Amino acid sequence: MKSPIRRTIATLLAASTLSLSLPAPAAIVGDASTATHRERVEFLLIQRGVEPAQAAARTAALTNEEARRMAAEIDALPAGASAGIGALFLLAAYAIAGVVVLAIEGASALGKSAKPPRY
Repeated sequence: MKSPIRRTIATLLAASTLSLSLPAPAAIVGDASTATHRERVEFLLIQRGVEPAQAAARTAALTNEEARRMAAEIDALPAGASAGIGALFLLAAYAIAGVVVLAIEGASALGKSAKPPRY
């Protein structure tokens, strides 16, 4: 039988992993200039090696302000800088959860199976 703490930690880790993989809501395209900014961003992403379908999905997820800013500053923006921070946070959360589970389950299992040494 699994302990309630172990089940709770597993549920929280599964929920956090799923929430990180959900797509961002798509912004509604406004006026013609916004559409032009989005087309420019999509074109520049494809030029940099992003698949066309993925570039279209990424530009659709941008807000109007983000599309305008990205079209103007795409060469100066960091490439994937926030992804590393998120990955480190997720790795740290998994490590802490693993240590907690091992500490709880390992200590109880060790107490049951440990035999005193024979001399």
